[in-house]
Amino acid sequence: MKENNICFLKWSVLVLILLSFFPVQGYSQDKAVNLQRIDITRLPEIRLFFTVTNENGDSIPGLTENELEITVDGEKQQISSLTSAFEGGVYLAVALLFDRSGSMKNAIDKSKDAGAAFLKRMSGEDRIAVISFDHKVEVNSTFTKDRAASEEAIDKIVLGGDTALYDAIHEALGLLKNEATPRQAVVILSDGKDTKSRIQRDEMLAGLKNKNVPIFAINLDSQGDENNLKDLAQQTGGNYFEAATPNELLYVYRVIADQLNNQYVLAFQSTSIQDEKFHGLEVTFKDPAGQSVSVQKEYIATKGPGVRLETVSGLMRQVEMRSVILIVGIGTIFGLLLGLVILLLLKLARPKIRVFSLLSLALILSTVIFGGIIGAIYHYLL
Repeated sequence: MKENNICFLKWSVLVLILLSFFPVQGYSQDKAVNLQRIDITRLPEIRLFFTVTNENGDSIPGLTENELEITVDGEKQQISSLTSAFEGGVYLAVALLFDRSGSMKNAIDKSKDAGAAFLKRMSGEDRIAVISFDHKVEVNSTFTKDRAASEEAIDKIVLGGDTALYDAIHEALGLLKNEATPRQAVVILSDGKDTKSRIQRDEMLAGLKNKNVPIFAINLDSQGDENNLKDLAQQTGGNYFEAATPNELLYVYRVIADQLNNQYVLAFQSTSIQDEKFHGLEVTFKDPAGQSVSVQKEYIATKGPGVRLETVSGLMRQVEMRSVILIVGIGTIFGLLLGLVILLLLKLARPKIRVFSLLSLALILSTVIFGGIIGAIYHYLL
């Protein structure tokens, strides 16, 4: 009996040790690589549009190929060229979005001043659109190189009511669809709270990802939805900023303008074939001081919009199945733990119970199945 108890305790400890190999990981870094766009229209050549920033969010200019490493599915790629998008003459199309809801009443004037200063930092070929929103979205000016028209549009923005943030981003995507340049961005000043949008967040975010449009989000409200704005920026390859006071907006807009102006274009001949499958891409910046930072994204190896519907559906089914397996697997592990805990409590309450018996096995199997079912239910309720 004593030997059975010892075996049972060893088994429990072993399971807990195995579970420790699945930690919740977090990290912090001083510098960052922000990948805004993956251009695959010239496969097997791939062009990447990205920025590299320091701990203050300032762009790092003058990078060389020796400081960058590109891998596809873990295989190192040979860089063909590395140029500055600004110097290469590829113009920017930037949609400036201004939250004019009631929560911005103390900052609207400073917001206008900062927006006007942002215009002055753009090149003469860059095209700017101005959009403001409360519970309704208003296109104050469409994309134009006329800085006077853009500044006048900003100046005429007036305060309103609630916030339709996602509708405003969706409207910006509609305007960007008609811009031929691959260098596109949305710059948002908002508290991040959406109270009136008709479009759903997931649908709006999918549109951003499909069009490779980065979000540069500025949060001016300490009570705002920081997580929402930060997530939009991170998922689209943009950046998130906080301005503690309206007076800091000038600096934040300058940082964003510099990041956009110092965007890099890197080209390489991919070793992967045009197979209409997902491939993992990683861009790593190797700091001369020894620090390395990287960013990972996936792309489908196809020449742009020519992906067959059945291909996309098949790939999405694969992703869905992997997600189901992962969540159900986690559920079964917790079910196993639950069964072991119950068995341990029963053993402590009734020492005569045999640990290795058909009844014990049935208990463990039941909790494992229960955990898997709970995992499946959780997945389909997401």
